[in-house]
Amino acid sequence: MKVANVALPTDPVRPQAEVRPEPAAAAEPRAPRSPGRWARMRAGLPRTGLAVLCGVLLALSFPPYGLWPLSVAAAGGLSLLTYRRSARQAAWTGFAFGLTFLLWLLFWLNVIGLDAWLLLAFFEALFVALMSAGLALTSRLRAWPLWTACLWVTQEWARDRVPLGGFPWGRLAFANTSSPFTPLAAIGGAPLVTFAVALSGALLAAALLQVWEHRKRSAGVKRAWVLPLGRARGLLRGSRTRLRPHRLQRPGAHRRGHQGRPASAEIAVIQGNVPHAGMDFLGRPMQVLEYHVAETEKLAALVKAGRAPKPQLVIWPENSSDVDPFVDPTAKALIQQTVDDIGVPVLVGALVNGPDANHVQNEGIVWSPTTGPARTTPSSTRCRSVNTCPTGRFSPSTSPNSSAFRSISTPERRPVSSRWVRPGSVT
Repeated sequence: MKVANVALPTDPVRPQAEVRPEPAAAAEPRAPRSPGRWARMRAGLPRTGLAVLCGVLLALSFPPYGLWPLSVAAAGGLSLLTYRRSARQAAWTGFAFGLTFLLWLLFWLNVIGLDAWLLLAFFEALFVALMSAGLALTSRLRAWPLWTACLWVTQEWARDRVPLGGFPWGRLAFANTSSPFTPLAAIGGAPLVTFAVALSGALLAAALLQVWEHRKRSAGVKRAWVLPLGRARGLLRGSRTRLRPHRLQRPGAHRRGHQGRPASAEIAVIQGNVPHAGMDFLGRPMQVLEYHVAETEKLAALVKAGRAPKPQLVIWPENSSDVDPFVDPTAKALIQQTVDDIGVPVLVGALVNGPDANHVQNEGIVWSPTTGPARTTPSSTRCRSVNTCPTGRFSPSTSPNSSAFRSISTPERRPVSSRWVRPGSVT
């Protein structure tokens, strides 16, 4: 039986719906691809380069260059480079800044070994990296320049103590020994000087940021430059009047001296030098002492000839007597003869035996032309180093042959003397 195909009648009330093709599904928008690691690194290269440049500026503010204004510029530059960045970005920027600065500053350590120089610079730069992360976090606060100065002081405080007694080289204060900030040391020591330098750099950075914001928001470019820079100029002018350096004055300097002038002291500083660089810089025994004696004798001859004013005190540096003058009669007689020739007290930096046969102590001895060397205990005439730097004055390990320090204290790298400088107490 066949079934025929019969078309059904349409409903006259409900018309047949028109069949339309379904629209194609819209393509889903792709999520933006995050930049890869190499792309992020390339994007950060200019900032890293500027951090390296700021590290060089800070190095140039230290001796022998002594361009102290660059310390303010370097601190301000680091503040700008870390301003409102992430902690990770700021830490890398600070590490590049600190490593550049410390590699330059500590280059002299290569006489001990390349590993000692690189490792110490790397480790100390980590403190600057941590500080820079803090700079980025605090840059979002209202009084961020004050926080910046506090973080600089905290970083130097930590570096001065950790690890193994710390390594305090490279403080901002040490670049400002002859600057308008120097008188602050009489009030708060090196930390206050560092605080003032870092605060000045942060305020300079804040002024530049304000200039940039005014340039973006206002069409009056001239007003944008004049307003913040005028404030900065007033700040610097006030610092010049309040922080003017002074000559070294004696107690009672408020009294008037000859012809109504303030009382002052004439002090001669002798730098006799060492035979050569390296771990055996002391050369043969008494050689460094002879160098300082010769330079002091030259000064005495100039004074007798009237070609130089007679000093009231002569200062020799530490290790100027590389043998114990209380044990070696030749060294004692040589120093006494020199002091008699110059006719004024000499502060002698000497290595003195004690307190046992395995140690020496770093002492400063006032040697008088009338009474000779200070033998007794008054702290005003003889003192010993109280907190000596472990990485520069004595072995930080219990034994120089400890495995932790064997790589940088091998026999060929040790000084001529196998004894180590031991910290003492002021006597």
